[in-house]
Parts: sequence; C-alpha cells; structure tokens
Amino acid sequence: MLSKNFYSSLSIVFVLVLLIPMQISAAGANDAGCLYCHQGIEDFTDGPMMIVIKAIAQSFNDPGGCVVCHGGTPSATDKNIAHTGAPTALTDNGGPSRFYPDPGSVWIASETCGQCHQGYPERLQKALMNTEAGKL
Repeated sequence: MLSKNFYSSLSIVFVLVLLIPMQISAAGANDAGCLYCHQGIEDFTDGPMMIVIKAIAQSFNDPGGCVVCHGGTPSATDKNIAHTGAPTALTDNGGPSRFYPDPGSVWIASETCGQCHQGYPERLQKALMNTEAGKL
C-alpha cells in the first residue's frame, strides 16, 4: 500500500502540471500583447506614424501598437478584461480612456485619433462623407 506522503506528493505534482501551462500562457500574453489572441493582424498603415505608435506601445507590452488607439488591457489573457479600460500611464498622457473596438469612428474621434491629431475630429465632422454636403 502506498503512503500518504506519496499521494500528497502526487497531488502536488498534478496541480503543478495543471498550473504551469497557465503561467506560460499568461507570459505569452504579456510579451505579445493584443497579438497573443489577434494573430495575423496587419499594421493599418506604413510609415512614421506606425513606428511612433509601436514605440509608445512598447511601454505597455503591446508590440503591435493596438493599445495606443484602441485602449484596453494588452497584458490580460481574459477577453473581457483585455477589452476594458486602458493603461493609466496612457490615459494620463492623452491616450484613450477605455477600450474602443473601432477607434476610427467619427462619433468618438475626439477620444481616440483626436488625442494625438489636433483638429482631426473637427475636420472629420465637416467631411463630405459625414455631412453629405451638396447632396440634392
């Protein structure tokens, strides 16, 4: 008959075997940020703006740069947590105050694009595609 110590040790090993993949998974999310779940997402633009966005996002462990415009919690492994809030350091410096699934929307441009691009929300509001000016 096996001893209590054997079963206790076996139980501990079993629990560790279950927890180690969870720790690796969380570490992967911390390193990959939003791209941990959103693999294959391409940059929305090429050039200097994307370079700046990715440089800012490095501070938030988000190499894809998503958090700079979308907000959210890039280190989270739970979808609901990842899609809420925004890093305090980002909001304190003019970034989005919460998660925005579509940061380019005309209705929220002042909270997203307008944080970095002065005058953009006003130009967007007055744009032909928004006002349909001249439509007969």
